[in-house]
Amino acid sequence: MPPLPFVGSYAIVFWALYLATFVPEYLLIRKVRRQRPARQDRGSTRVIMIATPFGVTIAFMCAFALPGATLVPGRAALFWIGIAVLAVGALVRQHCFRMLGASFKPIVDVQSEQVIVERGVYRFLRHPSYAAAVLIFLGIGLALTNWVSLLVVLATVATVYGYRIHVEEAALVATLGDSYRQYMARTKRIVPFLW
Repeated sequence: MPPLPFVGSYAIVFWALYLATFVPEYLLIRKVRRQRPARQDRGSTRVIMIATPFGVTIAFMCAFALPGATLVPGRAALFWIGIAVLAVGALVRQHCFRMLGASFKPIVDVQSEQVIVERGVYRFLRHPSYAAAVLIFLGIGLALTNWVSLLVVLATVATVYGYRIHVEEAALVATLGDSYRQYMARTKRIVPFLW
């Protein structure tokens, strides 16, 4: 039983959305990627750029290699839920890039004159871009309809973005001080009203 992202019309929808999600992101990151990683980054960009594709590749391999882990009941519905979650994540991530504007950097490099963005979804969450990335990869895991693939993707993004958030918040507090601490007190990290 092949994974649905490789079957007929499911494949067309999945790969069209996959490309629509990652090509614009790649182009945006490529534009600003020429910056050298700052000491504040502590290797978090490298972790994201290496571990995330690796985890997703392992998830795809598990979907093929472990057909016994396929979630057969409601498989088509789970695929479409995954597509919806992926699409929402992609839309929120693009919203975040628009809200950050020139402040967006693919590396952690906080400047003392940096302004804390508090518009759009940033009014509620400190790291909505990372929350959106988690949604994107959760959507991919759900669309694969394989519980091992889903666990691999979730473990990867939880580890990668957990580390990135830790690094970024330390840099923001160290550089921006009380203004960022006050922002932290008013907002949650990546889950509205919870965490």
